[in-house]
Amino acid sequence: MKIFIHGITLLMILILQSFFSTYIRIGDVVPNLFLIFVISYAVIGGSKYGFWWGVVVGLIWDSLSGIRFFGISAISFMYIGLLVGSLSHRFYRENTFPTVSFVFIMTFLYNIMLYVLLFFSPSGFFTWEFFSKTIGVEMIYNSFVAIFVHKFVSKMNSYLDERSSYY
Repeated sequence: MKIFIHGITLLMILILQSFFSTYIRIGDVVPNLFLIFVISYAVIGGSKYGFWWGVVVGLIWDSLSGIRFFGISAISFMYIGLLVGSLSHRFYRENTFPTVSFVFIMTFLYNIMLYVLLFFSPSGFFTWEFFSKTIGVEMIYNSFVAIFVHKFVSKMNSYLDERSSYY
């Protein structure tokens, strides 16, 4: 049951990120729902959970984004999920503030990793001008969206934990 619900959640993220991104865009910036969900699941489930969510979500994101350097998001999300998950045991997992803080910092780290990796790739996808104009807005936007996403993930996880304790 838990895997089914997580699969539905992943499908929901995919639909929101892919089809509704034009409606939730601020300038050139769209919230990175995949990154926010990886961080939320890493805070709630720990490093193992963050690692696997990072790999799966990153591979999906890589296949959707069309970047020629396939696997770059999977590697980035994997390390971010692992890092956040290993640090999250110090915080109360239902508390939104640590998650929002992680999202703010990890959005910056993700974009830096992406910029560096793509800068050295043959595609030369990012330019510093685009990167520098959007990163601050994306950090704030992702942090704002993370408040609602983390509450959803936290309630869903609590519900699934309660249901699994009955069986």
